[in-house]
Amino acid sequence: MENNIYKVATAIIWQDNKVLACRCLSDNPSGLWEFPCGNIADGENALIACKRGVLEKLGSCVSTAWLLQTMRCTYSDQDIEMQCFVCMLLPGQDLKSQEQFELRWLERSELLDVEWLDANAEVARLLGTQWDQVFMSQHF
Repeated sequence: MENNIYKVATAIIWQDNKVLACRCLSDNPSGLWEFPCGNIADGENALIACKRGVLEKLGSCVSTAWLLQTMRCTYSDQDIEMQCFVCMLLPGQDLKSQEQFELRWLERSELLDVEWLDANAEVARLLGTQWDQVFMSQHF
């Protein structure tokens, strides 16, 4: 049963007191928002998958501060295990313009202004209720 679980590493990228949300324009018929992520290949470290996913999708490198949460979400056709890492862009890194993604920086008060994929909605709610604890300056 464990082999049927789709594993992803999610990057909660924090900058200037905002987090990054993205929406895939080319392969997302639902139009829902998510945090940037990378698929975890068999035997791959989740942290490496997270950093690789951000580099591949957004053309930027992140530093990862810590694992915030691991969660599971069941959709009608598959189970997802999502490891959520709080990250920052490395100094001097900017997000590269990617035609297939719409990007939006969200403040705490804006987290529920976008419609999230189910698993990401749970993370957004967690961030909304624990923003100060998650993004305390001593973590960075």
